[in-house]
Amino acid sequence: MTKRIDPFAAYRAVEAATESGEELARRAATPAWYHPALGLSLFLPFGAVSLGWHWIPYGVILGLLVVPIVINMIAGHVTGIRLDRWSATRGTRRIAVKLAAVSAVLIFVGLCLEWGLDIRGGAALAGVAVLVSTVVGGRHVDAALTRDLARPA
Repeated sequence: MTKRIDPFAAYRAVEAATESGEELARRAATPAWYHPALGLSLFLPFGAVSLGWHWIPYGVILGLLVVPIVINMIAGHVTGIRLDRWSATRGTRRIAVKLAAVSAVLIFVGLCLEWGLDIRGGAALAGVAVLVSTVVGGRHVDAALTRDLARPA
């Protein structure tokens, strides 16, 4: 025996879910400093390669592990929402995969310039390109996240 749901109660539940999704979407957008800070973090390993062999471990550990974790913790505290912005929705994952492919190509190009062609600062130049692509791609991720979270269920 199934229990009948009052149509008005069902409508109020859907309305409440839609409102909570819109509120979540408003709060999920990252602070203005988030993507530039993340881009600078990703620049660190590239800059370390251009500085010399003994700097590479520091650049990799700080730029790919420590600083991104700290940035995400601070952003979660500021927004009140802790989520993986890069894989939270289908739209953000699609952008993140494209951005990862671009970053992989830039890593290859930077290392080829620095070590293959012996162009001093080639890796740092590729790191600047990763920084810019992170900021631009991050803005697209924010737009997709806000759009996807605000969409009614």
